[in-house]
Amino acid sequence: MKVFIIGAHGKVAQLLIPKLVQSGHTVYGGIHNTAQTAAIEQLGATPVSFDLLGPVTKMAQTLQGMDAVVFSAGAGGGSYDRTLLIDLDGAVKSMEAAKMAGVKRYVMVSSAASNHRQTWGDVIRPYMAAKFYADRALVQSGLAYTIVRPGMLTNDPETGLYQLGIGDKGSKQITRGDVAQFINGVLAKPATSYQAYDIVNGSNQLSEILN
Repeated sequence: MKVFIIGAHGKVAQLLIPKLVQSGHTVYGGIHNTAQTAAIEQLGATPVSFDLLGPVTKMAQTLQGMDAVVFSAGAGGGSYDRTLLIDLDGAVKSMEAAKMAGVKRYVMVSSAASNHRQTWGDVIRPYMAAKFYADRALVQSGLAYTIVRPGMLTNDPETGLYQLGIGDKGSKQITRGDVAQFINGVLAKPATSYQAYDIVNGSNQLSEILN
């Protein structure tokens, strides 16, 4: 499968690329900064310039021939305007581009907290709102979507153990490596299309979650 990762230089994406390559996929890493080229090549992907602020038609040309798109981009904080342009407008434009290019499969890396408005603090509110409405647009897009909503991300060692949902008890965190492995697993299973998963670290093997 040819997989295009939007936001390939992000922390989750950099852990995802080698997993996808090991699984036999051909990976293309969408980047907005040419200084990131060498890092993406070292991970095993082909770096491709991809501008979420650019026209949809140009994005569609870049996505031609791809079998799947993984959206793992983010404004990374900063101004509210940039959050809107990347995490919402950029995401929706990439969905439109995927449809124009004939890409069927689209995996969105979102946030579990985006589904729980009562948890949104003032600082994170614009980001969560952007994720909430981008996820909604994806569900309505007609693409074979999977939405992956991780809990609070950590840089701890990968565990390989998961739990669905964010309950009042138990973990509310998940390692970035485990999120990457979950996305890798999702792409291997067509039955995960048209599904959304809220995930944290738990006690279940990936095969038990994606059965």
